[in-house]
Amino acid sequence: MAVNVRGPAGLVDFIGLDETAKNLVLKYAAVLTREADKFSDEFYDYLMNFSEMQAVFANMNPASLERLHVNQMKHLVSLITDGLSEGHVESSRRIGRAHHLWNVEPAWAAGAYSLYYRHLSKQIFRIKNRSVRTALRSAVVSLLLADLAIQLEGYAQARAQDDHEIRVLFDLLIESFNHAQSGEKPDALLRRLAQSLPKRTGHVVWAWYGLTDRRMSYEFIPADGMAQPSVDNRTWNLLIGECVDALQNRRRKVLSHLDLGRMGIDLPGVREIGIFPFEGMGRVYRGVGMAALNQPGYLSRFALGFFDSMARIGALVLTLRAQNLRDALTGLPNRTLYKDRLSVARSRVDREQTKLIVGMIDLDLFKEINDGLGHSAGDLVLCETTKRIKSCLRAGDTLARMGGDEFAILVGDIRGDAALKSAELATRINQALCEPFNVDGMTVHLSASIGLSIYPDDYSDSDTLLHHADLAMYHAKQSGRSRYALFSAELARGIDERADRINMLRIAMRDELLVLHYQPIVDLENGRLVGVEALLRIVHPTQGVISAGPLLEIVEDDAVLIREVGRIVLGKACEQLMAWREVGGDFYISVNIGARHIMHPAWAADLNEILGRHDSLVRSRLVVEITERAPLDVKTAYAAFDFTRNQGLRLALDDFGTGQASLHHLQRLPIDYVKIDRSFVSSITEDYRDRAIVGGVIGTCRMLGLACIAEGAETDDQMLVLSELGCFAAQGFRISPAVPADAVLDIAGEWLEHWQRRYEYS
Repeated sequence: MAVNVRGPAGLVDFIGLDETAKNLVLKYAAVLTREADKFSDEFYDYLMNFSEMQAVFANMNPASLERLHVNQMKHLVSLITDGLSEGHVESSRRIGRAHHLWNVEPAWAAGAYSLYYRHLSKQIFRIKNRSVRTALRSAVVSLLLADLAIQLEGYAQARAQDDHEIRVLFDLLIESFNHAQSGEKPDALLRRLAQSLPKRTGHVVWAWYGLTDRRMSYEFIPADGMAQPSVDNRTWNLLIGECVDALQNRRRKVLSHLDLGRMGIDLPGVREIGIFPFEGMGRVYRGVGMAALNQPGYLSRFALGFFDSMARIGALVLTLRAQNLRDALTGLPNRTLYKDRLSVARSRVDREQTKLIVGMIDLDLFKEINDGLGHSAGDLVLCETTKRIKSCLRAGDTLARMGGDEFAILVGDIRGDAALKSAELATRINQALCEPFNVDGMTVHLSASIGLSIYPDDYSDSDTLLHHADLAMYHAKQSGRSRYALFSAELARGIDERADRINMLRIAMRDELLVLHYQPIVDLENGRLVGVEALLRIVHPTQGVISAGPLLEIVEDDAVLIREVGRIVLGKACEQLMAWREVGGDFYISVNIGARHIMHPAWAADLNEILGRHDSLVRSRLVVEITERAPLDVKTAYAAFDFTRNQGLRLALDDFGTGQASLHHLQRLPIDYVKIDRSFVSSITEDYRDRAIVGGVIGTCRMLGLACIAEGAETDDQMLVLSELGCFAAQGFRISPAVPADAVLDIAGEWLEHWQRRYEYS
């Protein structure tokens, strides 16, 4: 137990050193300090005879040893001349703390004071007066005992600080485990520990953990995004070299301040660096930890056990990581492993001045395969997709499954025209995926939308690169699928504009700025109004009334948004049918419903809920239009169409002739009307081929019991030809553009008068 000595007065009381004794020591100070320098040399020569002391001084250079000699002499002189002044007391405590740092046991300190006593006794022996010699010897013994007590107190304080530090370190370990969150990445534990060490301990300047894939030639990935310590690149490269050496030899390393000096590393406040390698099961990943300390001997005194425990935790983290690095179905790297490799690949590009292709691949309409054929069939398609994409890549490239039907590629060491090479790669991949898939005897067709970003042309961090590739992929999908797109600033602006338009639509929905305008549909036999097509408009605060059509095209794949819009359109159409019924209106309203909505599981509930708010007669006056361009799973669509017709509604297939399965839809789907796309009607009077196509469609529909409606009729001549071909009805600007509800009946009357005059109907 340390003696708690607070100052000279306390020491006097403690050892019984009265003023007479103190004055006697001062009177003979010149005698006592004689040959102090010689004693200092003899003192250290004597200590070096012992192996224990040799180990303490082994790492000291000659300059440091010389300073110790001088300080030893000064301390002896101070003890004699200053007595137990505050300055000397603090100096003794510092010596005691230093002994602890150097692992000098207290017994050796006590032995050193016996050498002091021998030296001083020789000097006292020169005094002739025996009584003075006796009194002076007693005073000197008291001083030496007091000085030893003070040094032991300093030693005890340092040891208590170390004990506290040990408790802090291991409390930190426990807290890090206790604070682990469900679903948290294993790396987060390393990051949390390393970031907490400098904050919670008194001697850790910084700590860092890095991981390396065995394929990566010791390119280190900072643990969970941990930043590199603030050191210059030369110093960092030297330290990484030491980390590599520790990993290769599987042995921890402790770099003392002398080692750091020999390496030319001068880090302010850093007196020691520890390096701790670790590896996980299977050695898929290996890692290393570094800790910089501001106190020499910190690690060897007590912290090696802690950092060894940290290394074992690192090994556990890597084992957990290895168990979660691969996709269970395809065996491909998952998102975590892909992002690690991307981080390393970026560093390699920076060093080697090459380029890197980052790609995102999303399978088009894969959900329809999964829903239509089942998840087992979907899994077979994903595994075959993996093989086909791999066949387009080189051995060292990375293909990862990011989740669902989304894949990512990483193609490094690109030299030359990276944009051209990325385009060639995307084309190869899509060609491979466009070949038919055989799934349990069934033929399945697939394609992909591919987004690409090139580093360092796109000089972004890993997450941003992935985001940019994802944006480019989404742009490719919006452009018609089975396509690729390369990220650029222009593409980003287009995506921002799209986001602005979607936001405009959401604001219009929130603020109830959506209205319906109606385009008349007239009977080509008598010119009478038979129906109207409801077209969505936005009452914009600055642009006036604008069409919502372009916005709806943008969001047609967003099932949630399309459903919200569909509910609004259905509700407003039903309300308008009731209003027209009250004034004698006897015609139908045709509403456009997105394919994602009508095939949504909630379609039946939505339809029943909206129809239930209105008179049952509304049902017979409501027609639901689905564009023929929409991606329809026939089985799902048939069930939804059949349910809709059973509710009393009729169905129309819009934009007929523009999709890929027109006749197939006519044959399988329970529809009532076919709307011929305006692209065929516009040249029907000049192009015999379009006229023949329209005539063929009308004839086919007549045989199937379906009525044809022509879109985009712009002239009387077109109306006449359509009538001659047997088309039931038409709509277009010749009759009227879409107009507000209160203008429809007047326009219908005007058109009927025009029709009767032109064709002399009475």
